[in-house]
Amino acid sequence: MRLIAPCQATRKPHTRMRPTAVSRIMPTVKMTPHLYRFFPMFENRTIRVPAGSVAEVLRAVNDIAPGFTDYVLDESGALRRHVNLSVNDTLVVDRKSLSDHVPDDGTVYIFQALSGG
Repeated sequence: MRLIAPCQATRKPHTRMRPTAVSRIMPTVKMTPHLYRFFPMFENRTIRVPAGSVAEVLRAVNDIAPGFTDYVLDESGALRRHVNLSVNDTLVVDRKSLSDHVPDDGTVYIFQALSGG
């Protein structure tokens, strides 16, 4: 008969770690390279933030890089005139209060609006 030391008797076998809430699917934010000049921490980085409204997504990006929303939103919190934003392949409808929903697996694209003739 083999004796087992007390610490070996209570040791649990190695188990695989289960995913946590942090590893769940979250929306991705992509932006025009022009913004990298002001926010270089976003260049060559995948930006993932919690799902919610467009306003909530932009606030989360602003938490990562304070001042970010100053570049895309005006003084009243609406999307600036020369900025477009889409969720997946649909342009944001509510440019004032930014209430459009961003799903967990969505992608938010922030880019410059083209104007002129």
